[in-house]
Amino acid sequence: MAARSSDSRGDGDAVELPEGKSTFAQATFNVVNLIVGLGFLSLPYCFRQSGWILAISSFFVIHSVFLRTARFVARSLEYNTQHFTPISFSDLGGLAYGPIGSATAAFLVILELWGADCAVLMVGALNLRILLADYGWSLAAFACGFARPDAPGSIWDPAETSWWPESGNPWSAVLCWGVFASCVSGHAVHPNIYLSTKDRSKVFPRVLDSSFYLIASIYMVVSAFGYLEFGNAVADVITDNLSSLPSPPLVLWLNKTVVVLLFALLIDAIALPIETSVRHRVLVWNAAFKANSSDENQGTSDENETSTVPVADDPSETTPLLSAELGASTPATASSRLALLLVRPVIRTLISLSCLLSALLLPGLSTALSLMGSALSVTLSVIFPSAVFLRLFRYGGPWDGSHHPSEPKVPAQSWEVVAAWTCVGVGLVVAIVGTLGTLVSIAS
Repeated sequence: MAARSSDSRGDGDAVELPEGKSTFAQATFNVVNLIVGLGFLSLPYCFRQSGWILAISSFFVIHSVFLRTARFVARSLEYNTQHFTPISFSDLGGLAYGPIGSATAAFLVILELWGADCAVLMVGALNLRILLADYGWSLAAFACGFARPDAPGSIWDPAETSWWPESGNPWSAVLCWGVFASCVSGHAVHPNIYLSTKDRSKVFPRVLDSSFYLIASIYMVVSAFGYLEFGNAVADVITDNLSSLPSPPLVLWLNKTVVVLLFALLIDAIALPIETSVRHRVLVWNAAFKANSSDENQGTSDENETSTVPVADDPSETTPLLSAELGASTPATASSRLALLLVRPVIRTLISLSCLLSALLLPGLSTALSLMGSALSVTLSVIFPSAVFLRLFRYGGPWDGSHHPSEPKVPAQSWEVVAAWTCVGVGLVVAIVGTLGTLVSIAS
């Protein structure tokens, strides 16, 4: 597949994108592994808040919208121009809306990762509280619904459930929209899986369909079983109900281990782009200071003048500015070296503290997931991909007006335009109403 490089220098050299190696089964597993996360721990609670009818219907509406926007992402990745080929989620924003679109996409991805990190921290704190409670320290096997004959926690003796919201408060049902959205979000990583799939143009749409149907099945089984086992007494996080069992089950220890590892991985994913940007700023400042110093010292030799190195697009290319030769030449260089040493610990400490503070302020995991899903996941995975698709295939094309001459633009069909606008409408309703409902829940 011939394509144009998305190199930031804009040289437009033609490159050959490598053919993916992942099979249909491997790509499907990757998508499922990407999307299914800690959000499913709050799904039984959502069924308690909304009741069977509203929970199932709203879940499948949101699930269908997210599946359609995932197809929009895959379709947009095939849009090649003369100077640009999108290979990441932020590239799609840049292709459709220029630098502002690219920066917006990257910012939303970082915010969603930060919200996920807050949720992970809350789950870890809850599991630790359960494990350190007075329930004994013996490692028990996970008592699933089929193994226990009596309630609570038994499928054979179901607890009392409700068809409609238990509290009668409509905001309780709205609260679940964001949780459902956070459970099927992950569109920012779909381009990576798309590029790694063999015969991606034909296979990846089927991968999305299969994986989303499998994800829906997993979520429905977990939600239904958890709600049937504990009924209207199901907790905000299903693992909290396990504390009523004779002893802390082994699954809590496994969950705790996963949470610790996941928290560190998410911190790394959030911090890396911020650290890169800050380091680049420091190097730009250092280069500007050296340039001013060289202009003021007219008696310097040609060797000294070469100490001012132009700043390249890649921050790694400016490393010679901080070499030993320049290390002690000026106070600015010493300051910049100190700043570069402090970037990593300071940024990661601030991110961790912000996650901790947010986890302490939010009343529960479902509230955190609802706020993240309504305000961030819907914007990132529904509204943004739909807007990119409409811009590329219906209204104007790429922001710079270019297109690859050998691959003529194929306009979107009428039903696709209707579907895209429907996704935008549903996304706006879920984002606005869901966020307001979550804030009302927090205030009360």
